[in-house]
Amino acid sequence: MIKIFVILVLCFSLKSAETEHSNLIKQVILRLHKTLEFFEQDYESVNLDGLYGIRISQGVFINLSHKAKSNWFYQSIKKPILNLSHRISFLANKVYFNLFSLSIDYVENFKRLVDRPYMSKTKIRTGLLQDKFLQVNFNKNDSFNEKLSDECYLELLNGRHGDPIEPQCFEFYTTDGTSGYSLTHQLLFFMIADNIDRFGDVSVQLLDFLLQENTINKNMASYLAKQKDNDLKSQIFRYFCTRVYYDADNMFKKFTNANDFKQDLFIEQIVLCGSLGFEEFFKIEWLEIIFSFQNQNGCFNQRENNFDLDLKNVAFDRVLNAINSKRMKRYDSIMKDGCSSHQTGLALAYFSLMFEYLL
Repeated sequence: MIKIFVILVLCFSLKSAETEHSNLIKQVILRLHKTLEFFEQDYESVNLDGLYGIRISQGVFINLSHKAKSNWFYQSIKKPILNLSHRISFLANKVYFNLFSLSIDYVENFKRLVDRPYMSKTKIRTGLLQDKFLQVNFNKNDSFNEKLSDECYLELLNGRHGDPIEPQCFEFYTTDGTSGYSLTHQLLFFMIADNIDRFGDVSVQLLDFLLQENTINKNMASYLAKQKDNDLKSQIFRYFCTRVYYDADNMFKKFTNANDFKQDLFIEQIVLCGSLGFEEFFKIEWLEIIFSFQNQNGCFNQRENNFDLDLKNVAFDRVLNAINSKRMKRYDSIMKDGCSSHQTGLALAYFSLMFEYLL
């Protein structure tokens, strides 16, 4: 495993001078490695949420593998990317088969969400909006109904093309002014629909719902009515990701320390919209505070940690020697003792997306 990172980092060291950009790439590589290694050593404790993050990471590196095979720019790092892609895929499959060997109804019900690499079928790149209908009520997440949200996800995941979605689901996912997890779960419903090839029939049902007399004044209805192009998918994702960006940026501006910060939510916001291609979410200052969330073991536990990698003035061979000589100790049930499978899975997905963006 270490050889992969030796090759990958040396490639960047040879191709460019010691710049802030190359230093960031090295930071992301090493932190991705630490996160991945943590999961590899305790894969039996990874839950469904953690597996979802791993599947996103897997999709990113499959995409990078395709580029490495066909694009000359990636030729110098082709082998390590392919090896890393294989490593993440191997981990994803181990976690998947372990989870489904437990015969838990909740896991079985969400099988379609995590039974394959998550590869976004939509890449918008940029295009956040300025619109009064996209305002966020930063306090409107207290009423988030996770039970209803899960029921609606299952209706979508386990239904067939054209099967009706309950009106209460569309009511929930088009509620005005939401923030926090309410908002990210609204977005995720439509991302799942896109990923399982149900966006077409779901969007038709959505428009029918929004044209009803009691819903036509919803912000989403008003926003969509003003759009002149026919790309409904991009319109909906821009609608949600613009609001997610405002919410995340508001959180960032109020950041004082990692202990009093909604780490899990912040990473979730970036991963969801980042996987759709919105480059506005790959802000370096956001990356730097996420570094402060990771502990020495590579995991994330909703607390501030002191795992600092200042590589700016350090020869990389010294860093590589340190990694080689200090193998990470296995901790039994470490996720149960404070490390979040969900947050750590999201972090693996985030570092993967950030690595792809920085290349």
